[in-house]
Amino acid sequence: MKRTLLRKFTRYHKKALFFLNDISEATRATTTVEKKCPIRSRDTYRMCVRHVSKQCRVITKSLVTSLEKQRHDVDAFTEAAICNVSAMKADPVQLIKTIAMEDAALEFALPGFLRLLGACSVYCDRFEPTAHWKKPKRHMSDQDLVIKHFLTRKNYEQLVKGTL
Repeated sequence: MKRTLLRKFTRYHKKALFFLNDISEATRATTTVEKKCPIRSRDTYRMCVRHVSKQCRVITKSLVTSLEKQRHDVDAFTEAAICNVSAMKADPVQLIKTIAMEDAALEFALPGFLRLLGACSVYCDRFEPTAHWKKPKRHMSDQDLVIKHFLTRKNYEQLVKGTL
């Protein structure tokens, strides 16, 4: 029982370290996206990325430290002679449930982190409207052209030049 729990804790610990490594790599990879951002939006994008990666690191590290405390309980299983399960320091079934829940949460942590990083790209998509973009060019349909011709008594060339 002890060896099984220790293997599960070790496997979870390795997954958590790989996840922290993936967070670092993904954060470094955002520099290429940052370079494509408009200059005014780069700082807000950079702050968003830092905030997301910092929060994910803090959450993951706190989960790992809490599970490390429970790992010490697993080490304490066989320190003394235990005659029944109720005399154990921690319930092994509860520890197995906790490891399984945290392991499942860690499986979805990377997609969640990448989704949050993707949400930061909203700051790069914004652009300042210029005078050219404020007024759309109005294209006249044939029907509008005929109606204007009859109302203003202008020829075709004058009507087309007036709309541009």
